[in-house]
Amino acid sequence: MRLEHLVLSNGNIFLPLSNLTEAQRRILHGQSWPQIAAALTPSRLAEAIDASTFTPPRKAGDPEVEALTAIFGHDNGIEVLYETIQYLAERSKDERRWLTALAGAPFPVTVIWGLCDTVAPPRVASYVWHEYLMLRPGGNRLYFIPDANHYLQADRPDAFVKVLLHALEPADGQGPGALEAEPGCSPTGRQLP
Repeated sequence: MRLEHLVLSNGNIFLPLSNLTEAQRRILHGQSWPQIAAALTPSRLAEAIDASTFTPPRKAGDPEVEALTAIFGHDNGIEVLYETIQYLAERSKDERRWLTALAGAPFPVTVIWGLCDTVAPPRVASYVWHEYLMLRPGGNRLYFIPDANHYLQADRPDAFVKVLLHALEPADGQGPGALEAEPGCSPTGRQLP
């Protein structure tokens, strides 16, 4: 398999600039995990995630909340949460080495980020862009999507696809700037004038 273009979207690809939630920090810590696991239910976890990582925030009864509840409830999904979140600790050990390798990759890299993300805020994407991708050859691109949060492909699926298709076009002749005039986002997800 030959990789021709890599697209990265909201994620903690540089943890020193992220805002891990208190819940994420406590789950990462092995000693506090049993207490959290005993109190956590699939619906409570889904509601907490959807309230903080979607714009606008999702509430109980929303199809996204119901889907996550079903996922976390399947086959005791809560029980493996401690093990799965350890990717953050693993990532932090090698993130600079990984980013350096990314900067030397032989294919274009596109970063697409939701501006409303508070866990992996836009400063994460800006830092990675500035330090590792902006000056490397190869048609690399950085896009921000207003009114999109951590799961931008769910918050703004049409905008995500539009940006993705634009990113996959040849970069020749495309200058910087917005793809279209559109208002930005506020921390609550409300439209700004």
